[in-house]
Amino acid sequence: MKLTIAHLYYDIANLYGEAGNITVLSHYLQDQGVEVEIKKVSLKEEFSWNDYQFVYIGAMTENNLRIVLEDLRRYTKDIQEYLAKGGYLLATGNAFEMFGNYIDQISEKGLGIFSYQTKKLEKRLMSEVILENGEHDVVGFQNQISVVTNVEHPWFVGVKQGMGANDEHAYEGVCENHFYGSYVVGPLLARNPYLTKWFVKELLQFYGENHEYKEISYALDEQAYESYKKIIKN
Repeated sequence: MKLTIAHLYYDIANLYGEAGNITVLSHYLQDQGVEVEIKKVSLKEEFSWNDYQFVYIGAMTENNLRIVLEDLRRYTKDIQEYLAKGGYLLATGNAFEMFGNYIDQISEKGLGIFSYQTKKLEKRLMSEVILENGEHDVVGFQNQISVVTNVEHPWFVGVKQGMGANDEHAYEGVCENHFYGSYVVGPLLARNPYLTKWFVKELLQFYGENHEYKEISYALDEQAYESYKKIIKN
């Protein structure tokens, strides 16, 4: 089995070491016997969404957000078709804002693929976060100048620590079919081995046909997760 992963804007959308998300995901997939090919793509490079099973975009500065958004506009229809066919797309930090209707902090229309929009905060939010996610909470860090509103399908349904989508709702992130977006950085998958395992199971189930998932223990990863959660817990 082979999976091809696209790391979009790897050079200008890599705040907080977000490239670590792809490194960890690739490692976990390879441990399952999956051949993984990673393609790094940046501004103005030709990109065919049909060539990939998983696409990742990480957090970036507000200035780079505007630049990346304009480059992505040419792919709006392609992204819609990619997601309609079941393609996976993970966007962390402010990257997922681009797929909604409006981005307040840069005064730009989003791609309009989903109905949510962002609202600029009066001051930057920086906080350790713990999100409810079934048996294993998700941990990480928030560093954002905006919040998201009008989310129809949130990813994490409970916020145990930190801010959720906004100050009125106790959920965080966006989940639309196989599109996953979250403000949490850190990197998200590197700090959350159980979430990474979940993504691996999802990918094997969707693309793997008869490729069965085997349970693997990542003792050091899980120990680091538990230690970090204990340290940040108020």
